[in-house]
Order: sequence, then C-alpha cells, then structure tokens
Amino acid sequence: MLKKNEEATNSVAQETVSSEVNGVNDQNSTVINPKKDSPTSKTSKETSDAGKKTEKDYLPVYSKEEEERLAFVKSIVEEEMDKILNDKAYSATPFSNGANAILDLNTAVANGIILLTPEVNRTHGKDEFTTGESLMRHGAQHPLIVISRPMAEAAGIKVVRFSNDPDKDKPVPDDAKALVVIDGNGRINYLYDIEPNLWPEITAVFPRKNRAGYYDIPTCINCINTDVSKWKTQDFVQKLILEEGADTHEGWKMINQLVRQGYGYQSACQLATLETDRIQKNKVCAGDTKTIFLHFESASKVFEVLSERFSKDLTPIKTKEFTKEVSAQWKLLQKNYGDSEATVHYVNFLKETLTDIFVKSIQEAKVVKGTKGKISKDEVRKNTLQKAFYQYVGKHDLKID
Repeated sequence: MLKKNEEATNSVAQETVSSEVNGVNDQNSTVINPKKDSPTSKTSKETSDAGKKTEKDYLPVYSKEEEERLAFVKSIVEEEMDKILNDKAYSATPFSNGANAILDLNTAVANGIILLTPEVNRTHGKDEFTTGESLMRHGAQHPLIVISRPMAEAAGIKVVRFSNDPDKDKPVPDDAKALVVIDGNGRINYLYDIEPNLWPEITAVFPRKNRAGYYDIPTCINCINTDVSKWKTQDFVQKLILEEGADTHEGWKMINQLVRQGYGYQSACQLATLETDRIQKNKVCAGDTKTIFLHFESASKVFEVLSERFSKDLTPIKTKEFTKEVSAQWKLLQKNYGDSEATVHYVNFLKETLTDIFVKSIQEAKVVKGTKGKISKDEVRKNTLQKAFYQYVGKHDLKID
C-alpha cells in the first residue's frame, strides 16, 4: 500500500482531484448488477420499520474465478503505485489517505516517461480537435486517468503508442517506464502534435477501487466512455448563464429556474417568450437575446397570473401543449393590439376565466373517448382553455384574425 505518512504533503492535490476521482468510482460501482441470490453478494440493509424499503445493494458480484483475477490485479496495482511514488521520474504525490496519487505528466514526460494508449480504443474524430483546442486555450480543468504498463498487462489490456506520437513506429522497450492513458486519450493525442514545452499543466490520477474493493480496469474504461449523458439544450442555457454571469438576461434565468423546478424545457421557453416552440440550441449559443426575449415583459405578467391561479398544482403549466395554447392566444391579441394592450386583455381573460372550479377542471383533466379515438389530457386542457378564450373574445368584442 502507499505510504500514509506522505498524506500531509498533498492536501492541495487532494482538493483538486477528489471530485473527479470520486466520479470514476461512482461509475464503476454501478456497472455490474448485483445478483441477489448469489452467495457472494451482500444483502440490502434491513430496517425494523414495517413497509420501509430496503436500501439498494450496489455491490458488484463476481464469480470465484473473476475474484481471483481481480485480487491479482489489485496486488499489481498497489505494488505499482508504491514503485511510482518512490520514483521521482513520475513526479507523483499521494492523496486520499495514501489510496491514490496525482502525477505531474509534464514533468513525467520531460523525464522520459512514455505515454501509451489501449490498443482497443475508440477513435475521437472531430471532438479530439475541439477538446484539444479547448485544452490549449482554457487549460486542463480535470485530471486524466492513467495506469502503469504492468497494471495494464495484469488487466489483460494490450497497449500501443499514440497515433500522433513522433515515435509511433518505434517499439516500446521492455524496460521503458510508461503510463497508459485510460481517460484522456484524445487530449494526449492532440498534444503530441504540439511541443511538450507548450503543453498546459497536465495532471493524472490512478483509477479508484470499486465498491467490492477491486480495480476492475476494463469496466472502468467502459464506464468512462459509455456512461456519458449528452448535453441537452437546457444544459447550454446553464452554460450561457455561467459565461454571462451578472449580465445574463432575466429570461434565461427564468427558463433555467423553471426547468429546475420540473417544468418541461419547451413549456419554460414558451412561458418566458410567449412563442409557440422551444428555443433551439443554435439560438441559445449564438442568438440575439433581445429578439428572443422581445416579449419578456408581457410573458412575465402572464406567467405571474398562471402560477398564482395554478399554485395548488402547477402540472398543467409545466406541459408544452397548454403553454403553447397560452402563447398562441396571446399572439392573436398582440397582432391587432400590440404587446402592452394585448397583455392587458389577456391578463384580464386569465383572471376572469381561471376560477377555482375552472382551474380544478384543468388540473383534473382525464383522457376521454372521441369520435376518432382517445383524446389526451393535454388536448382536453388545450380545448377547454381555447373554448373559454373565444367566449371571452366574443363577450368583450375583441378583434382577432
């Protein structure tokens, strides 16, 4: 095991990487589903309260042969960590009570450490260039994950040089000191096209043990590359808010807040803009905010009434079809009366129409049978509001096209 008395030298390193490394550990712990009838799996924690659910068991379950193999890998990993910590060429510092280490890869490469990649690995394509550009421009904001060559061999992972390595056609000497990158291959491959003295500060850590106490490295690689959620458009709204800070338009803040409160992204957009669709990604990333939120003042007034009248159950205004109908009705008035007067009329319509009984009928809407099949709850709500709107328009002799 790593030397625990070195822990005091690395508090800064621990703070820097703990969240990233813990993320890897969390991924590893959920890859293999527990077999609850297996004698090697731990049972969920039982409680004395009748009817209370037992806690989920996240323990990976392995066969006897798999456990023997992983026990061997564990011994090699721990042995290698000790060697690397005691070898100044790797520029490694222990953290997490000596259970891991952070490596200064700039120094390691300058000291002759070779960086390798798994032979079986996905190609990165355009994202390698995009990530590499960001890395050089904004710095490396989280560490890579690496293992030593003996660790890779113990785990049955064949390794090769990077495709951009100037020495890619040369064999790796058996006695060469090397590290295998298991997370960050695209970044390192990009950097191999740049002089090492121009690299930003690059750090790396070793994999974490999984919940069973093993270094299941192939599974770790799979988790890193497959258990990734693609960004949704609302995630880019958060990115915009982070980038613009205090200068962010209130409309973006409103959309983000509503999404966090359980509103659908499209309904949040419609409530903040009084348009009849979501704000597309290209508009979020490079649109004209003034144009996007041209009707924000009116939207805020309409939303204030809706949220107050539906306060006991906001479900209807969290859905896209109902809020789309609200926007469509306001637009019919706005076309003839302009924003200000149309908003006065529409707010009056909502206040007059959204009585407790009416709101309850919207909230409790159910699927109904129609002449051409079933009519969804959303459609029922929309039709109910639409009928009330046209009655109001006729009653007050308002002009709509």
